[in-house]
Amino acid sequence: MIAEYIEQNKKLKKLDIIGMIQHGSTVMGVSNDLSDLDIFVVVDGYHAKELVVDIFQHQKIHLQIINVHEFEKFVNTFVQQVLDAKHDLNLMSGRVISGKVLQDRDDTLKRILATAKNKLDFNTLEKKFYYQFLNDLTDTKVADKYVRAMVVGNAVDSLGTMVLVENRITTLNQKWLPLLLKDLLTDDEFQEYISLRFSSINIGENEINTRLKRLAVWLARKKVRGDTNE
Repeated sequence: MIAEYIEQNKKLKKLDIIGMIQHGSTVMGVSNDLSDLDIFVVVDGYHAKELVVDIFQHQKIHLQIINVHEFEKFVNTFVQQVLDAKHDLNLMSGRVISGKVLQDRDDTLKRILATAKNKLDFNTLEKKFYYQFLNDLTDTKVADKYVRAMVVGNAVDSLGTMVLVENRITTLNQKWLPLLLKDLLTDDEFQEYISLRFSSINIGENEINTRLKRLAVWLARKKVRGDTNE
């Protein structure tokens, strides 16, 4: 479909396209009939970053066009972007790293992605989310139950995201956490995650802290905590 769309678009047809990468929900297997088709288009020669949004054959299409040199820099920003972020983790760099290469002249994109993946410091990211969880944990003492429920959600998501990066997953959009974690956690761990994430509004502070710490013990790994005696 994308090749056909580009062929009939006079402006896009003129581009010297090196390759294309599909990313997002359609690659993750969580899309539906209304999901956008997200494509990264990497081109040779100078070209400013550009977003093209269109509907083709009843399908909404998002094309992001980028020069190959900028693309190489872009995919190497993932770790720093994650370290700088708090809870907004729908990072394009991570989505592209986990994307599906649709077209690739001379394996250029595959080489760039392979190099970027080899540089990813997942150990540092694991520590970031574990200590982010500890920071969230201190805020659960707030008296207002609605604020506390939001804080608990953040704390549990920090642990869940830690599990994703431990499993070398770079698509970290938090709305997909339940779907991804279901395949990575035991049944008990997953049910406790779901309970704390979505049903903590009427749970008291003491019980919340006990259960959060228990979940952390279940999920945290030695290399995250720095333990060497286990």
